[in-house]
Amino acid sequence: MHRSDRFISINPTNGNILYEVESWNVNRINQELKQGDFDWKLWRDLSVKERLKQVINVKNSLCKREDEAALLITKEMGKPISQAKAEIRKCIDLCEYYLKYSEDVLSQDVVEEAPFQFNEIVYQPLGGILGIMPWNFPFWQVFRFALPALISGNLIWLKHAPNMSLCNQFIEEIFNAEMSYKIYRAVFVQISDLEKLVEHKHIQGTSLTGSERAGSSFAALSGKHIKKTLLELGGNDAFIVCEDADLTEAIPKAVFSRMINSGQTCISTKRLYIPQSRLEDVKTRLLNEIKTYVFDDLNKSSTKIGVMARQDLADTVNRQIIEIKDLGFEHWITVGEDSECFIAPRIYFSNTDVFYDKELFGPVLLVYGYSDIEDVLDSVNGSEFGLGTAIWSSDIAYAKVLAKKVYVGSVAINNIVQSSPYLPFGGVKKSGFGRELGKDSLLEFVNKKVIYS
Repeated sequence: MHRSDRFISINPTNGNILYEVESWNVNRINQELKQGDFDWKLWRDLSVKERLKQVINVKNSLCKREDEAALLITKEMGKPISQAKAEIRKCIDLCEYYLKYSEDVLSQDVVEEAPFQFNEIVYQPLGGILGIMPWNFPFWQVFRFALPALISGNLIWLKHAPNMSLCNQFIEEIFNAEMSYKIYRAVFVQISDLEKLVEHKHIQGTSLTGSERAGSSFAALSGKHIKKTLLELGGNDAFIVCEDADLTEAIPKAVFSRMINSGQTCISTKRLYIPQSRLEDVKTRLLNEIKTYVFDDLNKSSTKIGVMARQDLADTVNRQIIEIKDLGFEHWITVGEDSECFIAPRIYFSNTDVFYDKELFGPVLLVYGYSDIEDVLDSVNGSEFGLGTAIWSSDIAYAKVLAKKVYVGSVAINNIVQSSPYLPFGGVKKSGFGRELGKDSLLEFVNKKVIYS
């Protein structure tokens, strides 16, 4: 999607070039780092209350330009406009959350039980924090990483996916609005030059949202230079339907979770487990539900399915579909026909879970029949991923017992796995480490300094 000297944004629905931007050379990188360190020292010395004034500016700007931002998402990564607008509204909600809670969380703390004349815990920013963000939620992924780190007094350096240059520059514009210096820098650096940023003394933390392969490489680079790191990586989330579950609500939610954003979601339903005794009923409901996901004009509010964000991403899913067929999965349905970046929604079935260590990042739902719930738990825990799990049962107490048996970052009972400003978000195993969102995210990139006598 890009040459070595530039990044190119391409509209995935028609292949038209939207924007090109040159990569930073070494001189530009050094200039930006020098200026960034200067800007950070101005930002860090502000009180939390003063920093929150800029968050108000960000929120107000995003509210005024909501339609413009949503349309940019649709053009640059092929998301239906209704889903793009929902993404922007979620970013606005995130601003409101941090405006409400940040001062209390970041205020000076005292441990009464400590055996000293006085003791204090103060939370100080680290410096520049480098974020590497993906294409699938080009605003939300950035906001949930950047906002708490900025409020804590850090400076943000954001290298977006190569095809998200317009979104990155838009975000840079609204974060720096009405300021005389930059607290957010849209970074245009090739992978080969990334170490020039990570090794610099101004960069004191890193965060990556993406694949486990990218996370492994980036964590190694960050570890080499001893930089605090947060990773939010892939998932192969299970949706477990128990014998007593309400299928009327469960099945539409399972399909929605799998198909939203054309399946390009780390926490979407990728494995749907159904009791053998309810398989035929579930199959009928699944086929009826998925038929509503018909590809149409992305600017129509009624369109529920979009395209893959890039051709290479579609190619990867197509290769995985061939692998699924070779593994003996039974084909249940395909809605529409594939074309270039569009992958038609489809469902496959098997009685054996043989795809639990790979992330299927597209509108393909794998359904498994089971006879023993313990086998399902073993399969869920056997995956190298541990992001989220959904459990559906009319017996909440029983569902909670199952929830404690799965080793993942979050469990949704009679709901879909999703992120919320109010709750910490992240996973275990190859799904990463560290937590975004919630109050604790404000302390993810700070020095918890202890002062005592």
